Amino acid sequence: GAHVLEIIAMDSLYISVDIDETDMGHMKSGLPARVSLDPYKKVVFGGRVTRVSPSLTTLEKQNRTLEVEITLDPWDEALTPLRPGISADCEIILDTKESVLRIPSHSILDGQRVYIVEKGVIVERTVVLGTRNWEWSEVLEGLRADEQIVLSLDRDDIKPGASVTTASP
Repeated sequence: GAHVLEIIAMDSLYISVDIDETDMGHMKSGLPARVSLDPYKKVVFGGRVTRVSPSLTTLEKQNRTLEVEITLDPWDEALTPLRPGISADCEIILDTKESVLRIPSHSILDGQRVYIVEKGVIVERTVVLGTRNWEWSEVLEGLRADEQIVLSLDRDDIKPGASVTTASP
């Protein structure tokens, strides 16, 4: 039968997220999360993992995922009214580190290489990476904080040996 009435507690909204099974070993209740919602791109909501499913789900093409629920921290409903069904992007914080060398993740080639600028020429360098996410990657070895890395990798003329002119940040 059809639903006659649906009751929603607006003060306790949560987000259901499917996590790839490879990350299953890291998931536990209490982990902090950052959530961005499509209607409020410039606002980052805080939250916590409040439930980790006891079983995996099989989706299309035999991908296995783990359902995780994130409950949002209190927010100002007057400034950012939320509604059930809003799409969300979630980052679950597995680890935090202070005072590390980090570079944009998009500047990494094939997982362990970067291009740096030495005396006006592009040079390829192998690096050892630590903690990383979509935005940033920690560099453990192979790069110093005073070295410049190449960020515009989408250009055809960016390759080792090419002369470059650097721009100030």
